[in-house]
Amino acid sequence: MCFCLYLGTPSPAPLIPPRSPPGGGRISIEPLHETRQSVKDWFTLPCVMQVGSDVGCGCGFRHNEAAAYIPDTDHSGTQPNHLNLVELLKQHFGTVPFVELYGCWDGDHAIQPEDRREVCINDLLDGNFHFRMKGYCRVRMESP
Repeated sequence: MCFCLYLGTPSPAPLIPPRSPPGGGRISIEPLHETRQSVKDWFTLPCVMQVGSDVGCGCGFRHNEAAAYIPDTDHSGTQPNHLNLVELLKQHFGTVPFVELYGCWDGDHAIQPEDRREVCINDLLDGNFHFRMKGYCRVRMESP
């Protein structure tokens, strides 16, 4: 089963198709498939897209089931994905107050978030940061 990450923004994000071969931290931004439209219910912002990591799905982003940070001993495989996500968000949405992210297992997109938190954009780079299953994040685009 794959982790899925969805992005909500005030204006459309640039489409970035997945690239083969996998690796290198290249992320993708794709429109929502028609069967996943219900995920929009969890966002306050109008434009919702699916974000993929360098492995094609969201599994290349650090994620877990727990509501607490779980320290990684080695996050070298996921860090390039987090870095590229932050760079993309800063480049295209750096002037907006916030963007939104929602993560879940594939097929759980219609399940209401069980966890809500607010973070700043640079928190996504911390090796101890993990997206949470059925977790909504409001990402402030400015650091405190």
